[in-house]
Amino acid sequence: MKVSCDFLPSEYKSFLLDTKFLVVSMVIFVATFVSVSTNLAFTAKTKSVLNKNKDALTTEVAEVSNRLRAITYNQAAIQELKTKFEFIQQAMGAKDYPYLRFYQSLEDALPRTAETGLKRVWLQRLNRMGGERYSVTGSARRRSDVTSFEKRMIVSKTKVKSRTNFTDVKVVSNTYNGKDDNWTFEMQFVFLP
Repeated sequence: MKVSCDFLPSEYKSFLLDTKFLVVSMVIFVATFVSVSTNLAFTAKTKSVLNKNKDALTTEVAEVSNRLRAITYNQAAIQELKTKFEFIQQAMGAKDYPYLRFYQSLEDALPRTAETGLKRVWLQRLNRMGGERYSVTGSARRRSDVTSFEKRMIVSKTKVKSRTNFTDVKVVSNTYNGKDDNWTFEMQFVFLP
């Protein structure tokens, strides 16, 4: 068994306890004060750095957004590409779709010079209007070349079945362009697959 004996009078004990308590309290208070003030100072400095970074990033995001808004895509060109891809997909998917005959018939209908065989009509854009109806825009040196192209499309016949390739062929617009010294035209037609 253990016995504990204390021979110190109680007035001295309370003095030591009060002093220890006061010293320990002061040390804890100072440590807490230093810790809190350091934390607050660090937090204020961190907040200012974070705010600067946030402002810089916000500005950068705004600049990137403005650049993206400035980029506008030509919707007509996108639609034209989609139409061409759909045409090719349809041509590749169906075994009996004569897409080669379509392009070959257009090429054969172009008027050429007798002596050199050079084309007198240049096609710039081919648009599918729906179903088998198409529109073609191009240019020619003379107006007679445009009418010759139209006539050659009307009489264009398939080699196998001896029927016409194109129907409802009509020149929608035909305009003289003085500065380029040529005629621009738009023609619509129906291709018979």
